[in-house]
Amino acid sequence: MLRSLGLKTSIPLAKATPLNPFNPYRSLLYCRYIERATPLNQFLIENPVFPERSALLEAVARQVSKMIRSGVVFRDFYFGNILYAETGELFWVDTEIKRYPFRKARARKRFLQREKFLYERFLRHGGKHEEWGSFQRIMLGGG
Repeated sequence: MLRSLGLKTSIPLAKATPLNPFNPYRSLLYCRYIERATPLNQFLIENPVFPERSALLEAVARQVSKMIRSGVVFRDFYFGNILYAETGELFWVDTEIKRYPFRKARARKRFLQREKFLYERFLRHGGKHEEWGSFQRIMLGGG
């Protein structure tokens, strides 16, 4: 689904069926390894004054905005589910997403309902308070 939006993800190789029928989200997915990439949260924490930091966060926010405008909700959104490659590319991993094809506005509404939670997660995983306003505006399509 994310690839259809032009976003990069690791190529799935195989999926195992859930062993626990009471928790269908606990399955196993084998993906192609992405070399020279690190979880974005780790990169942001280790590089608090990275010169292209604001451009990197804007790129993530634009991609989330694209998902929201397409009616897609990334249910487990945090920077640990994005890999940052040495090439500057972003790869979305552990993509627990849901699509609202006929009610695209619902994706935006769902984000707004979880805004406080997402803000706190943003801070815990490498974002800074002064970066949130811009990040949030771009995600919600405000530029």
